[in-house]
Amino acid sequence: NLKRTGLMFIVDIARVFSLYKGITDLNTIERLKHLERLNVLTNETVQNVIEAYEIMCNIILSHQIEQAKNNEK
Repeated sequence: NLKRTGLMFIVDIARVFSLYKGITDLNTIERLKHLERLNVLTNETVQNVIEAYEIMCNIILSHQIEQAKNNEK
């Protein structure tokens, strides 16, 4: 399951680092950018993770749209 294994991994890692650094941002991408500003993560890492996150979100959304079109749950 892409959502459970891929997307949630990124969300959870961003959340853990944010808790560790006391960051209160709620959005995963904003958390990653904040971690970059604090030099916890490099620009390259943040850009790669954001790109992977957005690709997975697009795949999941496309799949859900197809399911809706086909009257699937």
